[in-house]
Amino acid sequence: MPPIVMAAYYKTRQYIQMKRASKELHNHSRLHLACGWNILKDWANVDTLNASGVIYWNLLYPLPVNDNSIEYIFCEHFIEHIDRAQAKEFMRNCYRVLKAGGVLRLSTPSLRKIIHDYGSSNKTTCTDPDGTASTPCQVLNKYLHWWGHEFIYDEDEMNLLFSEAGFRETKQVPWRKSAHVLLSGLEFR
Repeated sequence: MPPIVMAAYYKTRQYIQMKRASKELHNHSRLHLACGWNILKDWANVDTLNASGVIYWNLLYPLPVNDNSIEYIFCEHFIEHIDRAQAKEFMRNCYRVLKAGGVLRLSTPSLRKIIHDYGSSNKTTCTDPDGTASTPCQVLNKYLHWWGHEFIYDEDEMNLLFSEAGFRETKQVPWRKSAHVLLSGLEFR
């Protein structure tokens, strides 16, 4: 296919996907972004995964929902898979769609914890998700490079990213814990 025809094809395809996703996201107030196989009941589950219960959308594009229309966004283990510039745009997009007082819960590996575990040089304290690493150095490299990781955040960098995206208030909370009932116990990975 000639390049001009291919470009028109992809532009048309993107437009159709946007219209479909926009229609499916209409009337939802809770978004579960980069959901993978973890489908949450009563949430709009969004991913590039072609599966039942998933609304297909590439999160590197603006969400096809109205500004100030979403109450809650939950996103687990996505932001570390894109570069920092893409993460900033993603966060700006989340900020754009959240209502005043809306909440974004973002779960991602902690660089400080990874470095702490490495610094302990104790294999028993180095958390190895799949059990194939035999040294703390291997665990550290796995977290930084495996699974398509692009950028791992510490709390300061994450707060800076939130601020750059427009958020004024951030709070680090433990895994699966939240002051918001609808955001408690959601993490799967």
